[in-house]
Amino acid sequence: YVADVVGERGIIEIQSRRFSAIRPKLESLLRVCPVTVVWPCCEQLWLRTVDADGVLSSRRKSPKHQRPVDVFAELYGIRKLIGDPNFHLRVVSLEVEELRLAGKKSGRRKNLKLDRVPLRMLGQWAVDGGEDWLELAGLQHRGMDGQFTSGETAQALGVGDDLARMMLGCLAELGFVRRV
Repeated sequence: YVADVVGERGIIEIQSRRFSAIRPKLESLLRVCPVTVVWPCCEQLWLRTVDADGVLSSRRKSPKHQRPVDVFAELYGIRKLIGDPNFHLRVVSLEVEELRLAGKKSGRRKNLKLDRVPLRMLGQWAVDGGEDWLELAGLQHRGMDGQFTSGETAQALGVGDDLARMMLGCLAELGFVRRV
């Protein structure tokens, strides 16, 4: 396998989506050394379009954005690996500018994504095991003792039901919650 970064403290893999695509690679690498998966979280996204003449539009704020907790949608595909003592996660929250090429497709406007450029780092979450997972999930101080549903979790955290189910699936794999 080819790693993004190999250093004294192990391997760093930067993965913006589809964590499940690197599952076989992680299974092999985690057996021999620490692996830190870095997820760039586009918390603030700005859009700029380049037209056919090369003219760059002014920036506009995208209605789409990510939150650090959204990483659980990606982690779900590798949930069997996240409890490995060699597995580490870094969520890097960024302000990003996305450049798009203006175009037309079937009479409808369709822009082609050219590049995403990080403008500044807004924060970073280090997950090295234990309580770090609950902090990332936003459950550390929620007082969700006893039995609760994924719907109640979704409402308490202000996330969608699907994300809450994936998050609880990951936390169950780590032993923080138990399915009943």
